[in-house]
Amino acid sequence: MIDFLAVQLYPLTVLLTVALLTHNQLLKKLGANGTYALWATIPLALLLFNIPFDNFIRVNSEQSLYSQYIILPKVALQQINYTDLFGALWLGVSACLIVFACLSHIKFNNNLFLTKVSGGIENVCFPKRLILYRSSHVYSPMLVGLLKQKLVIPEDFEEIYSIEQQQLILQHEICHFDRNDIYWNLLAFSFITLFWFHPLVWLSYFRFRRDQELSCDQTVLARKQTESRITYSKAL
Repeated sequence: MIDFLAVQLYPLTVLLTVALLTHNQLLKKLGANGTYALWATIPLALLLFNIPFDNFIRVNSEQSLYSQYIILPKVALQQINYTDLFGALWLGVSACLIVFACLSHIKFNNNLFLTKVSGGIENVCFPKRLILYRSSHVYSPMLVGLLKQKLVIPEDFEEIYSIEQQQLILQHEICHFDRNDIYWNLLAFSFITLFWFHPLVWLSYFRFRRDQELSCDQTVLARKQTESRITYSKAL
């Protein structure tokens, strides 16, 4: 596994560097939706990078690696020891990140104390698979759950937001649901667990999440008048 990750470091670093350096220019030219969609090219590019070459190249590389171990046995032995040490460290941190994320997710969901909303929200069309709930433990609407997602709103949602603000905010969350953003977030987090030692991965993750929110905002406000955009910005 460590050898596999080491092979990915070079292409991943190049891809993330290009993505981060060109981000502002892409955001201006393509908008939030286009920039957000481009993040999908990174796992696709890595997938293409890992397509195996022909057997001849693979055999030659294995022979050269074998000859290296024959000629320099002491250096090879040291490399194996360092690899094992880093492998144990990598596995330990990755496991801690996964366990912490799972426990935080379970604890958060158990503390929501959800109440199903039967009446819905005026002039907001909900997908059939998305059910609206209310909770006193959240301060803004959000999607929760993986296999069965729920849209949770605060108890005083109707009091703190106007009707138009309610509609725009919920349309934002529905946009996340329609695009399956929660699963894209899971894929992005998997990069964190695999490459937790890489600073560009963390920076790209936060930039990705920001683009995700901007993309939903752009989708919701695409056909809205200026007054609606001002109302939505005040709600945020």
